[in-house]
Amino acid sequence: MLARRPKRILGVILCLVWVSGCVATTAAGIGAAAGVGGYKWLEGSMEREYPYPFAQTWEATLAAVEYFRMKTVERKVFPLAGRIEATQPDGTLVQIEVEAKPNQITTVAVRFGYIGNKDASLMFHNQVAQELMM
Repeated sequence: MLARRPKRILGVILCLVWVSGCVATTAAGIGAAAGVGGYKWLEGSMEREYPYPFAQTWEATLAAVEYFRMKTVERKVFPLAGRIEATQPDGTLVQIEVEAKPNQITTVAVRFGYIGNKDASLMFHNQVAQELMM
């Protein structure tokens, strides 16, 4: 059963190439689909792309801040980006950046403390995803 899976995947990719008529477009689509929803840890900040428009993701991020009982220190929002600085109940600084990308994709990056905390960041992203009903 598992031996057939690569053939099916290859078949789907070939169908996409045939339907689209352009290998570059198909490759970009496959890459974009693979990237949405994955986590990226970079210099203490955990980033994830959500397949939702900026406004909806911004509201979900605010709801996650409220869910974890964080106190908002600073909140700036622009048409395609936003930034939140908050503190956890124990006083840990939390920095959150939300940025709109093309095709209704929004990136949320969160950093707990000065060096980052993977577990807390993952829990925060899980709450944002839950607010978005993912």
